[in-house]
Amino acid sequence: MGEFVAEGFKSGVLKDTAGLKGTAEGLRVRSSGGKLQVTDGPFTEAKEVVGGLVIIDAADMDEAVRIASLHPAAHIGDGIGWGVEVRPIADGCHQ
Repeated sequence: MGEFVAEGFKSGVLKDTAGLKGTAEGLRVRSSGGKLQVTDGPFTEAKEVVGGLVIIDAADMDEAVRIASLHPAAHIGDGIGWGVEVRPIADGCHQ
């Protein structure tokens, strides 16, 4: 992971990274019946949990996939369910 992050920042393609603590330390805020509800973690019903995020600057989805293929989680996922999800940031949501 360290090499991926160092090379990404050095090349300028990597813009930000963050690891997330487990769901036991989290909360969910949802609307139910027109009222907001806050639920304490852990969220055992979750099949997949986001463990962190990486923001990159890619020209298109092909380049984003190429960069994602360099992330260690893309390689150690076999058998443990890890992987890398590639999604664009919604317009106007990041500077």
